[in-house]
Amino acid sequence: MWLCDSTALSFSLIDILQVEGLLDEPWLTKLREASERVLERARAGPEDPLRWKYVRAVGKQFPPFPTDRDDIWGVQHLMHPNLNEPIFLDWYTSPKLLATVCEIIGASQDDLQLELFNLLVNPRQIPYSLVWHRDNVR
Repeated sequence: MWLCDSTALSFSLIDILQVEGLLDEPWLTKLREASERVLERARAGPEDPLRWKYVRAVGKQFPPFPTDRDDIWGVQHLMHPNLNEPIFLDWYTSPKLLATVCEIIGASQDDLQLELFNLLVNPRQIPYSLVWHRDNVR
């Protein structure tokens, strides 16, 4: 176990958990680069054959999201094989991340069910207006 009591106390007080050293190099650089590529595809024009259609559109809280969107606040299905960014699956199933999650929630890896893995982003053109999925951590 490498989380300390002050980490648990911080989470219980402010509902944000920041685990120092969890996401280090080379993971950080690889995930940032993949995120940039994914975001470029998600924001591509409707005629672009590489456009990633699985996004969360600004102004709509729940699926289905419109395909004729003006802006996005998230990218979905990061582990989909057609996205061709295996680094997301590699990180999501990495021993370091899984061990940390198990320690935080007091579970074993056999108890885990890995599901949603989305990329939340700041819209470029339209202010974000939903009341959830937003922390003021930058």
